Amino acid sequence: MSGMKRKITTAGVMASIALAGVFGIAPAASAAVDGSCGGGEFCLYENTDYNKGNTPNVYQWTGSDRDYNNNRWYNAADREFTNDVLDNEASSVWNRTGCDVTLYQHVGYGGANTTFDPGDSDGYLANNSVGDNRASAHKFKC
Repeated sequence: MSGMKRKITTAGVMASIALAGVFGIAPAASAAVDGSCGGGEFCLYENTDYNKGNTPNVYQWTGSDRDYNNNRWYNAADREFTNDVLDNEASSVWNRTGCDVTLYQHVGYGGANTTFDPGDSDGYLANNSVGDNRASAHKFKC
C-alpha cells in the first residue's frame, strides 16, 4: 500500500506543478513578495528612483539568489506578478537587511559587482560597477 500512496502523492505534486504553470501562479519561494520592501528585505526596482513616476515593479528577498531568470517582477499597484523576468532589468536597489548584500552582473555570482551595506540604497544603478539593467544575482554576507 505504501507504494500506491507514493504514486498518488507524486501524481498530486506533479499535477499541482502543472496547474501552477498553466495559471501563472508564483512558486512558493515568491510567497513573501508583496511590493512593500519591508525591514529585513533586499529589494530591486525596475526603474530609477525606486520606480518614482513609473510602473511600480519590485522584487524582494530575505536571502541570496544566484539567478534572476527564475523571478518575475511584482507590480505593487496591481498586486500581481508580471511576465517580465528580473534578469538585466533592475535600475534601483534598497538594502533593508542587517547584512552586506553584493549585487552581481552575471548569473552565478560573477562579473562586476557592488556591495550594499545594511541600510544602503541606490536609486540609479548606472553609477556603480554593476550598472543599470545589468544585475543578475545577489549574495548576502551576514
